Amino acid sequence: MSVPVTRRRQATAELLHQVAEIEKDNPDAALRFLDAFERACAQLAEQPEMAPRYESENPRLADVRRWVIPDFPGYLIFYHYDGTQISILHLFSAKQDYDSRLRGEPKD
Repeated sequence: MSVPVTRRRQATAELLHQVAEIEKDNPDAALRFLDAFERACAQLAEQPEMAPRYESENPRLADVRRWVIPDFPGYLIFYHYDGTQISILHLFSAKQDYDSRLRGEPKD
């Protein structure tokens, strides 16, 4: 049984930013990236606990999970699963200092 997947506004903005960056060099790759992101969200909806928890000493991040976008291993989805739905919190490039960004963000 699949669970609902929602995206925080920040996650949507980050997705659009990454698509625009990829599109500068390769418009076809940008479309493939967007499709891969949507497929990853669908996979998570089917198996919300398949991604490992993000390891952090910050207790606010204890329930945050991290998933690599298939076919785009340089991009990470960070999400929270509360047992009934998934909330996509962020989409970061693996090259970014995502740890600092996550420590400054609330889950909800």
